[in-house]
Amino acid sequence: MARSLRSERQLLSAEEAALVENTHHPAVGSLSDKDLAELRKLVRERRDRSQQIAARQRRSCAAKPPLGRPARRPTTPARE
Repeated sequence: MARSLRSERQLLSAEEAALVENTHHPAVGSLSDKDLAELRKLVRERRDRSQQIAARQRRSCAAKPPLGRPARRPTTPARE
């Protein structure tokens, strides 16, 4: 899905915007293979991190325990 440069700048921090600008034409065409591979690695790492954060936030909104932790049993008062 294509986004305008203006909408990208609104969504990204200054550091992220600088990284993404290198992925647009004509900057991407002037990169060497080594630089392009490094850029691809950085962009994918950022994407993966943001997806993990979003998944964690969705999970917390659903009131489920974080992954890797057992669910807590509700405490019930002792019967007398």
